[in-house]
Amino acid sequence: MEILPLKYKQPLYLNNQPIEYVYFRKQGVVSFLTIMGYGSAVEVGTVGNEGMVGLSVLLAANSIPG
Repeated sequence: MEILPLKYKQPLYLNNQPIEYVYFRKQGVVSFLTIMGYGSAVEVGTVGNEGMVGLSVLLAANSIPG
């Protein structure tokens, strides 16, 4: 495990790209966004310091579907 600084609005995963890391937040919140058909983004979930980002890898997923 290593500490990685994250930038504001930094994408952690891209659709149909391999999941290389999982993330455990020490501070702040990670938002899950989806892009609507007309191009706007909407928040569909959040994870704070109590959870893990990248849970899909525990379910044997290699990428985020898009």
